[in-house]
Amino acid sequence: IWQGLLGVEKVGIHDNFFELGGHSLLVIKLIAQINKVLNTDIKLALVFEYPTISQFAANMYAESSFKDDTMVLLQGSGNKRAIYLVPEVSGTITGYFELAKSLGNNQPLYVFQCPGLDGKSRVLDSIEEMAATFISEMQKVDPYGPYRIGGYSFGSKVAYEMASQLKQEGFEVDELLIFDGKVESKETIKVKDENELFKDFLKFLSKDYGKVSDWTDLVLDGKSIEAQIEEIYKKVGTVNEMEFKGKLKVMFNNYQLLKSYKPQNEEKLEAKIILFKAMYGGREINGEKTIKHTNEFDYGWSQYTNKEVIVHSIPADHWTILNKDYTKQITELLNEQKEMSI
Repeated sequence: IWQGLLGVEKVGIHDNFFELGGHSLLVIKLIAQINKVLNTDIKLALVFEYPTISQFAANMYAESSFKDDTMVLLQGSGNKRAIYLVPEVSGTITGYFELAKSLGNNQPLYVFQCPGLDGKSRVLDSIEEMAATFISEMQKVDPYGPYRIGGYSFGSKVAYEMASQLKQEGFEVDELLIFDGKVESKETIKVKDENELFKDFLKFLSKDYGKVSDWTDLVLDGKSIEAQIEEIYKKVGTVNEMEFKGKLKVMFNNYQLLKSYKPQNEEKLEAKIILFKAMYGGREINGEKTIKHTNEFDYGWSQYTNKEVIVHSIPADHWTILNKDYTKQITELLNEQKEMSI
């Protein structure tokens, strides 16, 4: 099942599902097929915690130890100042697995995950509320700071909002780590109707996540978002209904926020921003990667801070920048940056 879904020639029992190209939507397809073949009701969250075949087989009927936690400790040892990272649109921690490995045993790393993934807890419907919730969790571990926070893509907006709220509350953010994300100015935001956004969202899932069924034919004009999610669930089937709907609701919620977030506080940060910027676009022409063209070398981050913005171009596209091929380079650049600042 793993081999067929991932489109690889061979999968060993110790190969990591996410290292082989798996992502949160493929997890849904994987568990649906496993549950159908074995006539079980295995939860989606287990793949995130046990991402190799050997680990998964040994724990497939276990309860996930962190599925309901808002903040997950990925790497606990080390004497460096901890890094706290916000996830991308999926709201899950999986995007940072490779970075955690690359950063090594001397770098404590915490990753937030969005409430609502279990289908039980309430989905946070604003970036401001999300930022406040994550700050509260972070300050249970470190009440005083200064803080190193960051985010990939959608997560960069939440990380910025966290830094802004922390500044207003009198706390110091030392570094803001941005992985190919930006905060658009108010002038560029175009608000769409919810149903129109949901159509865009399904296209986004089918096009950009790949290896997943095309769900765009399930758009139901005049039907509520709940009704449309119900239709998608019926098509997927054989996964835990509550968990599946929770994950889809979190993703759509975050997709909406990705398109509509407008910073309310116009006061600049006092944080150094380190931007890891993807060099390439998401498609190839004649087998060649296309350079990503943008008029803003720093994605406009200089307008949000009084400190420097350091830009590192990574030879990846937006979707692969945190893959294992590039996290080693990111780690080396981070380590060099810390040495230069000492």
